[in-house]
Amino acid sequence: MDWRLLNLMMILVVGLTACGSDPEPVNMDRRFLAGDFLEQERDKVRLGINGEVLDELEWVYKDLKVFTILSKERDPETNYSGIYLRQYDLSGQTAKLLWTYQDSLSCADAGAIMVSNQSPDLRPVLITTETTEQFILSYRLGCSPHPAEKNLVVINAASGTPDVRLLGDDENIQEANGLQGLPEGTVSMLLFFWEK
Repeated sequence: MDWRLLNLMMILVVGLTACGSDPEPVNMDRRFLAGDFLEQERDKVRLGINGEVLDELEWVYKDLKVFTILSKERDPETNYSGIYLRQYDLSGQTAKLLWTYQDSLSCADAGAIMVSNQSPDLRPVLITTETTEQFILSYRLGCSPHPAEKNLVVINAASGTPDVRLLGDDENIQEANGLQGLPEGTVSMLLFFWEK
């Protein structure tokens, strides 16, 4: 084979390759998601609350950086008021709502809605299982002049669903969901929180 022919073919291949169009530009976002950016996302979440922020917590759940916020809110459109626990994923470009737990009511007789929070510090703990983190919420909700209903709820940190729910008044637990099958020590601990 003639070397000149081989060189000519190589030049032809390189020439044809070079005549192609420019490659598409690559858009990159290399922001380091910390500090000011995370504070801005938390501020956006706080501004979306239609009421009072009662407690908040930024923590790591599995591989996600999450922001959990407990609030007392009133929906002006429906006139419902209550307790809201929301969890947001702060791992991406914007805060993404993962779940919401809501317990609210509207008073038909135009009585004032009473919402009071008696929850311990907002912290994920292992309560009813050894593998699933949960939040304990303790609050009162009712329409005046009637006494407010006492609530103790154990919220699953992964899904926002209640694993345990106790309802009643100062003297009695009138409804208990999720206590069946729990160890006696766990039930005693929940009853301790109920009495507080």
